[in-house]
Amino acid sequence: MDAQHQPVNVERLKVQLQQQLDQFIEKVAASVNAAAPGRFLADSEELVRIAIHDFGEAAYQAAIQQRVTAADAAFSPSTGPQDQQALQEPRTAVVYRGDREW
Repeated sequence: MDAQHQPVNVERLKVQLQQQLDQFIEKVAASVNAAAPGRFLADSEELVRIAIHDFGEAAYQAAIQQRVTAADAAFSPSTGPQDQQALQEPRTAVVYRGDREW
């Protein structure tokens, strides 16, 4: 499989996200622990939803970045000396306007 079509490396993603995962778990626990007795949902739900969103966004961005980095590494702006020569050759442009050539 070429680098441009490499799947996300799950193990690398886990390592990249370990710190954010730890922070996420701490935020969830802190939100639930700070809730008043009998008000666990009312007092913590929105804070936990925000923490879920933030972690999900970080995970998604890290996964996308892996794919972009792999695609960038696979991209070659030139295939060799022939491309360099082609860039140096003068080119002429033909402009078409309607049915007339200019």
